[in-house]
Amino acid sequence: MKKMSVAAFILVVVSIAMTSAPNALAQCKWQAYLRGLEAVSAVSSPGSGTCTLEVNEAGTEVQYTLSYQDTLGVVPKSHIHLGQKGAGGGVSVFLCSNRPNAPEGVPACPV
Repeated sequence: MKKMSVAAFILVVVSIAMTSAPNALAQCKWQAYLRGLEAVSAVSSPGSGTCTLEVNEAGTEVQYTLSYQDTLGVVPKSHIHLGQKGAGGGVSVFLCSNRPNAPEGVPACPV
């Protein structure tokens, strides 16, 4: 998967709020719908997915659920980029990876 601007926006909001006012996001939940046309550069694919982020009551942890379907082949990795809409940004968080050079602790993507 590539950059999903909604998911990146959610991550920024969660990060800022957790460092400045942890209780402001207590028990908040967001959901982003993922599709290839939102990627930079756009990808023509029948695949789609969802990513749900939830902040715990203390505002100290974020749990996520990532699901995808109808992809063309095995998903090599999933991550969130930070950047302006329509522009590529750096990877800020890996959600899963099937690459041998994945950061330590990143779970494998379901096959």
